[in-house]
Amino acid sequence: MRLQNRLSLALLAAFAMQSALALAQTPPGPPVEPGPATPPAEPAAVPLRIGPSRDQFVFLPPSDSVVIGRRPLIEVIFPSDLPAKVQDSVVVAVDGTDVTTQVTRQPGRLTYRPASGLKPGPHTVTLTFPDPASSGGEPIQWSFKVRDYAALEEGSLDVEGSLTCEQAARRLQETDPHWNLFGNVKVSGRASERGVVATLDGNLRYIDAEGPGPPGPGRTPRNNFDLADFLFTLSKDPHKLQLGDVQVTESFLSTGGSFSRRGGLLAADILGTEVHLFSVRSNSIVGFDYGLGVNDPNKRIQGASIARDVLPDKALRMKVTYLDGENASPQSFNTGSAEGGQRGDLVSASATSSLFGNKLRGEAEVAFSRFDANTADEFGRRSDSGIRVRMDTTLWEKLNLGAEYQRLGLYFQSIANPYFVRDREGFTLSANAPWGPTQYTLGFSQAHDNVRDDPLLPRIEQRTYAAAWGLQITDYPSLTLGYNRSEQESTREPAGFARVDTVTDAFNAGVAYSQPTWNANLNGGYSIQDNHNGTTPPDTTSWNAMLGVGYRPIPNLNLAPSVGFTRSRTEVTDLLTNTVRDVSTDIYLATLMANIPIIPDILNFDSQSSFNRLVADDNSTKMNVFTGIFRLSLSLERLLLNYGKQTVSVRYNYNHTEDLINPINSREQWGVFVIVDLLAPIPLLPPGWGDPFGPRTAGLPDVQTAFALRPGGY
Repeated sequence: MRLQNRLSLALLAAFAMQSALALAQTPPGPPVEPGPATPPAEPAAVPLRIGPSRDQFVFLPPSDSVVIGRRPLIEVIFPSDLPAKVQDSVVVAVDGTDVTTQVTRQPGRLTYRPASGLKPGPHTVTLTFPDPASSGGEPIQWSFKVRDYAALEEGSLDVEGSLTCEQAARRLQETDPHWNLFGNVKVSGRASERGVVATLDGNLRYIDAEGPGPPGPGRTPRNNFDLADFLFTLSKDPHKLQLGDVQVTESFLSTGGSFSRRGGLLAADILGTEVHLFSVRSNSIVGFDYGLGVNDPNKRIQGASIARDVLPDKALRMKVTYLDGENASPQSFNTGSAEGGQRGDLVSASATSSLFGNKLRGEAEVAFSRFDANTADEFGRRSDSGIRVRMDTTLWEKLNLGAEYQRLGLYFQSIANPYFVRDREGFTLSANAPWGPTQYTLGFSQAHDNVRDDPLLPRIEQRTYAAAWGLQITDYPSLTLGYNRSEQESTREPAGFARVDTVTDAFNAGVAYSQPTWNANLNGGYSIQDNHNGTTPPDTTSWNAMLGVGYRPIPNLNLAPSVGFTRSRTEVTDLLTNTVRDVSTDIYLATLMANIPIIPDILNFDSQSSFNRLVADDNSTKMNVFTGIFRLSLSLERLLLNYGKQTVSVRYNYNHTEDLINPINSREQWGVFVIVDLLAPIPLLPPGWGDPFGPRTAGLPDVQTAFALRPGGY
């Protein structure tokens, strides 16, 4: 306060002296008539800086310095004339996060060591001094950089090992193995320097089991140590190289949403043009034996794409994709059991656009393929084309409208996307909008097959209608209503083909309510399938209701019971009398999931059980089925190393089936299993910046702390 008073007096004196000099240098003017005396003006307020200047402090690490290690000791030495009251009230923040409560204060200084490692890169420390007049003072900042090593900005390697061993004290069935063993090692590594980043992620697994018979096709694997997956990435924005289990995503008609296979992918930006090169295996693989999986030319897919913005601000972007390949094992695609392989090539041109601040979006693609669905036959590659156009827009910030048109030819196929529904042409319309607490959704689609008008095949047209409404108000139950209609009709039927004319209507409704300790939901539905021509598929009517409740009065205690009922009526043709009659089938379902901590975080009980009853009114089915899994788990990590996970469990499985129509199908099974689960996260690099054994749970002191062996940060 005395210092401020002295400063104020000095400023006033300087102001008075400057005013006197200005008056003395002013030339005389005309005489002025005397008037009333004017009171002297108050001196203007001069802004004063609250708190000491930055140059009076000593910062460690020094400003703009480079420190090795992720847990540096941050220290501030205050000016000697800074009052202790001000020192004790300084607010400290690191990268905008308040760490004041973690600061150690000593006379004339404060220190702070991050509890967890700082990421490599620049970091800023901010000191804020309190200002009684404005409740906030002018902050003081300084920055430094963190590196893992002198030659490498970042270098980390984390390993997480897990092991699960299951021993059967009593097996459910005689064919079950006596014991199972599953182990996994997850590796995560990262290195970076000057914008170049390299990462490695992978999983090594071990599977073993002891069974009553020798291992073989379809039997339990044993002594199986292999590579489950891995991905190495080397990048420097905007370029990237990936090797391992990559995801190739080019366009809808070429690779679909994503094509995941073992191989390599290179993405580069050359003078504003994005270039992709890829080579992957055509079928899914795991293990070390195949390496990158691209050594076999008859099981490889390769391709390239180029993309460029033709107009700025994403107004128009063009892309061309080409791919070619062969798959000598089509069974890996789950497309059938053909003995021959598949091969083909495809070229695609696509365009995307975003206009009016992303309120109008569009996509268009045309692709041409030559595809041989079976290399063992005499037909060879067949050419065809595919077209897709999609547009969607947002109006008035709420109304979303979408439209899509597709035409996929009979022989159109991509070797990198075997799951297309070919020989199909149609369009889809959609709309959704919120209105206050409600949400409205509408949809319509129409499609047909036989796009080439083959006279030997019928044309089946399908139309779907969808409508949904939802209401959600805070602290009130939420409501949902939905309606779906599907119409399937055939035209141009050749001789001997039965006409198809089926309509299905489905209604559904739901109500849900949630509170902090419990929740409940009730859902129901009603559907009608009406076959206007014939009995295949049969006319059916069904309705269902399901009530579920969740109860969690305390953390880790969960009870979730549910009950449901379904009644379906189906037209059945009696082959003996050639008459049609209705058969009703009732399904009663009750489930219970429970998680009960007997001793919190140490001894836990959990279970999953269900009861299912099926009854048909024609006495063709009458069955009761009960299944249950009950487990008691003891967590040992708090009692042993206080690190990772060590759990011993006893599990009881019980299955009971009672067939009241065919008692020979009734059975009762039960088994008892002892399970050991181990988990050990081990950060190997960088060494010593934190606990080398990773995060620990709260509880008893760990071994290193008890024997004062824990290394410090650097």
